[in-house]
Amino acid sequence: MKRIILTALVASAGLAASLVVGAPAATAVAPASVSSAVSACPPVVGYGYTTKGWAVSRLQRELNEEMDRVGSAGTRLQVDGIFGRLTYETLINIQMGLGQLADGIAGRQTWHALGVC
Repeated sequence: MKRIILTALVASAGLAASLVVGAPAATAVAPASVSSAVSACPPVVGYGYTTKGWAVSRLQRELNEEMDRVGSAGTRLQVDGIFGRLTYETLINIQMGLGQLADGIAGRQTWHALGVC
């Protein structure tokens, strides 16, 4: 009885019935709309958030591409995966150019404006 109720709740939420407890692990997959929404954007990058690694490198590449797209004469970022002063200042300038809150933090809105997700 509990499994039937749980299956109905999972189905009404738009999830695959295979997500019900006891389903084989191989079939326990979230629907594409859920998994793509969760994994589409890189993590938040900025001071107080991610400041090193692949997401910072991705941001640096995207900022360089945006500067090329708009014809900016600004200094290109070294893609080193470290969120330093130049990356921060470039991010703020790009955010202002995109009409966004220029907070120096690359979250979902900034990633979206850069065409990443």
